[in-house]
Amino acid sequence: MNEKVPGLKLITSGLSIKVGGMKGLIVEGELPKCKEFGKKIARQMKIL
Repeated sequence: MNEKVPGLKLITSGLSIKVGGMKGLIVEGELPKCKEFGKKIARQMKIL
């Protein structure tokens, strides 16, 4: 990726959650992980 977008900076590792199949919804209990991941990205963006 860095070859395609020079200067790109990784601000957090990826998010892994469970879903109900290929087209399924997020499994119950996984939404808080998604929200925390979003907050983590927002915090990192404020620092930059």
